Amino acid sequence: MLVIGRRSRLKVGHGGTLDPLATGLLVVGVGNGCKGLQSYSSGSKRYLARAQLGMETETQDSTGATLVTSPFDHVTLESLEKAAVPLRGDIMQRPPIYSALKKNGVRSYELARAGKIEEKDMEERPVTVHSLLIESFDAASGEFELSVACSGGTYIRSIIVDMARGAGSTAHMTGLKRTQHGMFTVDANGVGEVQPVTMSEFDDPVRLLEAMASAGSALERARAAPEQE
Repeated sequence: MLVIGRRSRLKVGHGGTLDPLATGLLVVGVGNGCKGLQSYSSGSKRYLARAQLGMETETQDSTGATLVTSPFDHVTLESLEKAAVPLRGDIMQRPPIYSALKKNGVRSYELARAGKIEEKDMEERPVTVHSLLIESFDAASGEFELSVACSGGTYIRSIIVDMARGAGSTAHMTGLKRTQHGMFTVDANGVGEVQPVTMSEFDDPVRLLEAMASAGSALERARAAPEQE
């Protein structure tokens, strides 16, 4: 049992930020769990994303101001599939200017807000996209959905923008859910399956303790599971 007094201080860390409009899994380390947080949350990540053709924004998602609009009535499922091909595997990706990456010691989103950085100023970085699938596409509305498995540091927003450009149009992300982070998953098939804590439950100490116990059990199952090729 973990007893937290009024004056106790409990160290808390997380295994990687999420975009402002994102939902889903965020691995959190509490107390001694912070020490192994990096190893616990290493490995690939999985996402479900929604996107809208016809407009690029400064943030590459629906929270940003419009940069450019374009027609999308010529875009087909086949053209999107073709545009996705070069975005799979080991690729070089240019991160969005509105990100937490630092440039000369300053967060790039701070430079972007001050108008001191452009897309071309962001250096491309190597990332791995293990799978990139178009789950649905509505030609009339220009909406489409993706499922992505990728390495850490991959920006799903940028994948969406690059796909649309490859299909001769523009797009921005309208929704994002992380479903897996390393050994942890919100799906029913993962060894490290846990019941996520919602934002409204963070002030409930009982719920937090239950989540910590669940995560500990998941880690034990993961350690005991045989390695797969």
